Amino acid sequence: MANEYQCPKCRSHKIRIRYPDIKCLSCGWSEPLTDYPISWSEHRSLCVEYGRPDPGPLEPPEHDLEELHERVLALEERPQPTGKPGRETTPPKETEPRLYGGVSL
Repeated sequence: MANEYQCPKCRSHKIRIRYPDIKCLSCGWSEPLTDYPISWSEHRSLCVEYGRPDPGPLEPPEHDLEELHERVLALEERPQPTGKPGRETTPPKETEPRLYGGVSL
């Protein structure tokens, strides 16, 4: 059975596809299989199956309530922007009204 895959760099058919990489045995070109969408648990099992390091479970780090409360307080104490950055929030005040053409009233 002939290999239907071809190296995009040297056009060789000596390609080895092992999760998570594809590699050309002729020129050494290698690329990760980025267009292979799978779940984290499937990725983890494939890493273990193919001898890669176990990336570990996908769980967020735990925080205690005191740490979360301190973070909320720090966010509340931070001054909030009132307008667009780089622009003045109040228009400049003119001392006397002016008409077009430089005529003063």
